[in-house]
Amino acid sequence: MAKTFSWVVSKAEAIQKLGELNNVVSDIHFRRVITDENGNATDIFDIAKIPAPSEGEEFISADQLSFEDYCAMLEKHLDVKKIDKDLNEKFLSIYPPVIKVELQLPWSEEATRPQSEIEVEKNNEGIENVAEIEAEWERPWVNSEQIGDPLLEESTEK
Repeated sequence: MAKTFSWVVSKAEAIQKLGELNNVVSDIHFRRVITDENGNATDIFDIAKIPAPSEGEEFISADQLSFEDYCAMLEKHLDVKKIDKDLNEKFLSIYPPVIKVELQLPWSEEATRPQSEIEVEKNNEGIENVAEIEAEWERPWVNSEQIGDPLLEESTEK
């Protein structure tokens, strides 16, 4: 199942004046969302504490930042791998995977053959005496004595 992770930034807080800098982001309120291809989704909500920029680090005032800038800050200051791992576990607890198995249909040839013979045939490409194995198959729908053969019945009635 392909899942996508995305950010939702719902609010940001800034320190108006920090040294010579103005509007320095201090907290980002975010959601990390996981969605599968069927539209099933869940999320986590948290607040990321953003440290003040260090000397020489590029600074952009909070009111000038784009959504992508906020996402980049979250990815820089959070353990995104751990968040995604925890979020995936939460998702799986809400939407457990659907496990499908292939059923053996009772009217199929393989259903009437002993499982050991099927495994031998699948494991060995060249079975020497396939006719002998086939003769041992039980095919109740082919046995004309058990179910009657309409063509034989017509010819004996006349």
